Amino acid sequence: MKIKPDFIENSNTIHTLGEAKPSNTGMIIQIGDHVHDFKPGQKILFKGLIKSEEDGEKFGYIHEDDVLGLIFNEN
Repeated sequence: MKIKPDFIENSNTIHTLGEAKPSNTGMIIQIGDHVHDFKPGQKILFKGLIKSEEDGEKFGYIHEDDVLGLIFNEN
C-alpha cells in the first residue's frame, strides 16, 4: 500500500518494540490489487514503512500486515 505519512523521520532511529509514535500514522493513498481490508482515504497506525519520494512529495510503502489499526475522528 502507498501511504502519505503524517511525518517522515530523517534519521534511522531505533524504537522500542510495540511503541506507537505520532510518526507511525498516515493516510492510505493507494492500495494493491490483493488488499481487501483497507481503502484509500483511511487513516492508519502502522509499524514501519519504506520511504520514497516522487515529484518532491514524500510518501511511503507498507505491507498490509504492517497496519496496526485504523484511526477514526471522534467528531
